[in-house]
Amino acid sequence: MVRIAQSVVATLRLKMDRKLNAIPLNYFDTSSSGNLQSLLSNDLDNVSNTLQSGLAASITAIAMMIGVFIMMLTIYPLLAFLTLIIVPLSYFLVKYLVKRAKPIFQKNANVTGTLNGHIEENFQGQDVVSSYHLEDDLVEEMEHLNEELYESEWKSSMVSFMTRPAGDLMLNINYVLVSIIGGYNVIMGRVSLGEFQAFIQYVRLFNGPFTMVMGILNSIMSALASAERIYKFLDVAEIEESGVGKLDPDTVEGSIALTDVDFAYIPQIPLFQKVSLEVPKGQQIAIVGSTGAGKTTLVNLLMRFYEIQGGAISLDGRDIREYETSELRKAFAMVLQDTWIFEGSIRDNIAYGYPTGPGEALDVVPMEEIKNAAEMARASHFIELMPHGYDTLLTDGGSNISQGQR
Repeated sequence: MVRIAQSVVATLRLKMDRKLNAIPLNYFDTSSSGNLQSLLSNDLDNVSNTLQSGLAASITAIAMMIGVFIMMLTIYPLLAFLTLIIVPLSYFLVKYLVKRAKPIFQKNANVTGTLNGHIEENFQGQDVVSSYHLEDDLVEEMEHLNEELYESEWKSSMVSFMTRPAGDLMLNINYVLVSIIGGYNVIMGRVSLGEFQAFIQYVRLFNGPFTMVMGILNSIMSALASAERIYKFLDVAEIEESGVGKLDPDTVEGSIALTDVDFAYIPQIPLFQKVSLEVPKGQQIAIVGSTGAGKTTLVNLLMRFYEIQGGAISLDGRDIREYETSELRKAFAMVLQDTWIFEGSIRDNIAYGYPTGPGEALDVVPMEEIKNAAEMARASHFIELMPHGYDTLLTDGGSNISQGQR
């Protein structure tokens, strides 16, 4: 059961990782990175812990209930069926409590994600926070989120923990009914005292699984809320491949044309309407405009990070939607506004851009190619001055080198 539980969680983790690479960029524009991290850590842990304990316990409980019920049938069938009354009663009790508790646990999971996002943003932007003296504002926001999480936590715990005494009350009522009717049948001589004593013990064993479920309902509900968030993420629409065309980078001439292009991040607020532009091959073009005019967006549309709503964009006279996105991007070399360095060596960070095959590690990239790339980018000089050269380890985000070196 432990292997099965961990296998399920490992499969979910891989599915989420593949999903991250298959969803369009506009999803990340509207989602907190901290919330996504919470999905991959907190929510997966919730599901993992409950599966690991719950699966094994469920198999044990089912086997126990079936075995015990058969033994009760052999002693006194009428009392055995009376004991079964607890099954539908427990079902309706749990169903009612789940209905009441579900929204609270959902809110709990969402607030946890928001809180993690807030902490992650504060950590990443610590220099901005310090520069603009935003500490008090962030503490106030943190207090608000913490209070909201506290409220949802105690309410969810309160509802779920009430199930145990409620369940115990039902089980004890059932136990008393069986005792009264069984005792009467002992007096009447229909069943022996020894058989009745054994039957009572079996009733306790039969009720055990219900007690266990009531006891862990809190973690079950928490896992269900987490699983719902995970599957909601897995159901996000993926990038749709509109083309199957291949592209040879060596044959690209570089002429680009935009014809009556319409685009909007938000459907109700258009950014481009009937925009046309032609860039002949071999020319260098500067795109100039005020902040928010759409300069970066224009480049993003060329790379098909976003899909246009109208018109067409062509490369060397061919609509870019005819190519697979991975093939189309072979025609471009893009220098991003945000420089992000991965945790690892300088060599690995440069090798990351090399066209490796599926499943190939970065260490297959020839060192000559890495050095050539560094020289072309005018970075080889300062890299070679570092104590370990190309093997110098960089922290997450490259915070141990300057912005220019990044």
